[in-house]
Amino acid sequence: MHEGPLVRGLIDTAVRAVEEHGAASATGVTIVIGDLTGIDDESVKTHFEVMSEGTPVARAAVTIARAPATAACWDCAHSFEATSADERACPVCGSGKVRVAPGPQPYVSAVDTYEGEA
Repeated sequence: MHEGPLVRGLIDTAVRAVEEHGAASATGVTIVIGDLTGIDDESVKTHFEVMSEGTPVARAAVTIARAPATAACWDCAHSFEATSADERACPVCGSGKVRVAPGPQPYVSAVDTYEGEA
């Protein structure tokens, strides 16, 4: 995964939130990532720390929240939480016709701001 461009977008979103609130800086940023997206939490945190230097979100504590992957059965339409990308059978009807969605691509769900001097 190439986290650089992805994290740049997350930083831009967080900076916009700080600016929209008229705050000096951010003290925390929460990022949601889908469980089966293959995106590494520590890589996102490291890229965020390095790439946010010189912005209002530099030094903000980054929290990663995981969102569950889901699966849906084509035969009975049952939806359930997927535990792997290779989910093979519906737990209700046993059908092997299952579609797995990895969960959301990363997005900023919250920005905690600081109103004082940056």
